[in-house]
Amino acid sequence: MGKTTKEQKVKFTDYQTELLYPIPETTAIRQIETCARICYRSKTDDILTAMGFLKKLWKLGHHSVFEHVNITVFFKMDRGLSHEMVRHRLCAFSQESTRYCNYNDEIEFVFPSGIVDSFDDMNAYKTAAIKCAEQYHHALARGNAPQNARALLPNMLVTRMYMTANVRQWMHIFDMRLRNPGAHPDMRRLMSITADEFLKHYPDLFGKILDLEIMNADYKTVLQGQQNAKAEKMLTGKPL
Repeated sequence: MGKTTKEQKVKFTDYQTELLYPIPETTAIRQIETCARICYRSKTDDILTAMGFLKKLWKLGHHSVFEHVNITVFFKMDRGLSHEMVRHRLCAFSQESTRYCNYNDEIEFVFPSGIVDSFDDMNAYKTAAIKCAEQYHHALARGNAPQNARALLPNMLVTRMYMTANVRQWMHIFDMRLRNPGAHPDMRRLMSITADEFLKHYPDLFGKILDLEIMNADYKTVLQGQQNAKAEKMLTGKPL
């Protein structure tokens, strides 16, 4: 059996998102607008008028027209969050398979943000992840297939996924997974990173119709307050 070393086999990383081949925002707005205007036999060549039209439709609840444009996102997250994400059934998913992928060279993990309130907790999770990785490698070395060895890996294992949804569904997901204070803390953090990406490419469509920029700023303010409180606890040992 080959020697398993922590340096070679285990890596602790963070979430990542990226839009895959995003269409230009003007194209997305025009496509939604064109499909929507057939309902009213109206026309316009003014992009500003188009935005006003779409804002009005969203406010009135005529949301189905926002389903005419799809956006695909690459996610790097932990397996626990992926189990929540795939519950959005009106989406298409392609995910890295622990059955067919072999993590013999390197295993990546993400720390849950909720446990970063003491060095003891951090070390406990890190030790557990390294032990799981070691047992996974030992299982492979004994001849077990990845589809069997994967049972030894925890939910903090990193997974990669492509997720495609229409604009209406993405707006719903941001409402449920970012604005909602009851969403999982790590899911809100992941969707905040995703919101930053959406606002780079679609500042009008998502920033002005859904108010995603305000939504994300509100979340970041709350998050900063929580991080400051945790930092103080780690320095002073005082309870939150």
